[in-house]
Amino acid sequence: LRELTRPRLGAAALVDWAFEQGFRVAIATDPLFPRKATLHRLRWAGLAPERFELVSSFESFHFSKSHPAYFAEMLGRLGWPDGPILMAGNDVERDLLPAQRLGLATFHVDGAGPLSQDPKFAGRGDLGELKHWLNSSARPVLVPAFDTPEAIRALMASTPAVMAGLTSHLPPAAWAREPTSEDWAVIEVLCHLRDTEREIHHVQIRLMLEETDPFIPRADAAAWAKQRRYLGENGPAALADFTAARVHSLEMLAHAPPEAWARKGRHAIFGPTDFREVVGFMAEHDRLHVQQAWKTIKGL
Repeated sequence: LRELTRPRLGAAALVDWAFEQGFRVAIATDPLFPRKATLHRLRWAGLAPERFELVSSFESFHFSKSHPAYFAEMLGRLGWPDGPILMAGNDVERDLLPAQRLGLATFHVDGAGPLSQDPKFAGRGDLGELKHWLNSSARPVLVPAFDTPEAIRALMASTPAVMAGLTSHLPPAAWAREPTSEDWAVIEVLCHLRDTEREIHHVQIRLMLEETDPFIPRADAAAWAKQRRYLGENGPAALADFTAARVHSLEMLAHAPPEAWARKGRHAIFGPTDFREVVGFMAEHDRLHVQQAWKTIKGL
């Protein structure tokens, strides 16, 4: 197909500039092709695939780009970075709107017409304008907000997929390797996620859905790693069990009526709260432990 395509003017220069700025750059392409084909497409565009921190393909990704969970999986595979994030793309339906539903800022490449007529995007224009926009102090703040029910569910749906991707090539001995005596090994993170899901999150969701102004308990799950001897567990089995437990949580959330997300409760640690905030704590708990596992795996 190379004879039927041509590189987009300015694309390679924009990528070079982004790397020079110290940006982390990932190729968020719909994972409907095998990795080999996706890397060929990048080379056709004059881009070296090995320069990018992450390129999605169907061998290792679990959602298509029409789902906000795809973008959550991308970010999880990048270690759930804090700070500004931008999704730039030219397909409104498959690039930009699902990313916005997760809470990301978006730039519409080649968007026509003044920005004031289309407030959905943080910015729009051609690739040259994208560079100037990123370089401008007038651009909006790009820190994401994962605070809507849809974004929270997408983030939670992504976590088993992220952990599967991060551990897919992990040698058996590496699962139980602790970076320091104060840090958890990957198997300890996974077992913690599994047991927290089963014994804390399931209880909290049921209480918020079934009772009026319930008290939301929070056990000291941090102590379980040593008490339950997580280091001796099987990594893939723990991941499968966590995935099953998370699917059950997502099924409960899927059946929650929209008005349930505003129900009030009292959290053992955070005090007065509501259902959306309680489930948001679960998503943030995921982010923190994915960051932890990502750093451990990168250091192995």
